[in-house]
Amino acid sequence: MLLPGFDKASMARAIAIACVMVALAGAFAAGAAANEIKGAHGRAGLTCTNCHGDDGAPSRPAMSVCLGCHVSYDAIAAKTAHLSPNPHKSHQGELRCTYCHSAHDTPKLYCNECHDFKHLNLK
Repeated sequence: MLLPGFDKASMARAIAIACVMVALAGAFAAGAAANEIKGAHGRAGLTCTNCHGDDGAPSRPAMSVCLGCHVSYDAIAAKTAHLSPNPHKSHQGELRCTYCHSAHDTPKLYCNECHDFKHLNLK
């Protein structure tokens, strides 16, 4: 049954446009969920621009951005000094924070690329 004022071609276009709009809305919602800020950064109320800036497409934040809040690599190592091994006192030096940490995904222990430290829990 056609709606008044619509021929078959107009109705087909309207249905196609509606389908595209529904698909785009679903993709947008899925993308927003994937980009949700999790963990301590989310609880602190940070937004995308706090770490990524507002100059367009986001990329991994530079360490200087992380250290803007977390003070210094030595300060972070002091907070995790009770861990053995201390992931912030690496034989590889000061690694990029994003090697292990992400405000969007589950953190991973970069040390385990070579080692097998199953007992270390990341936040």
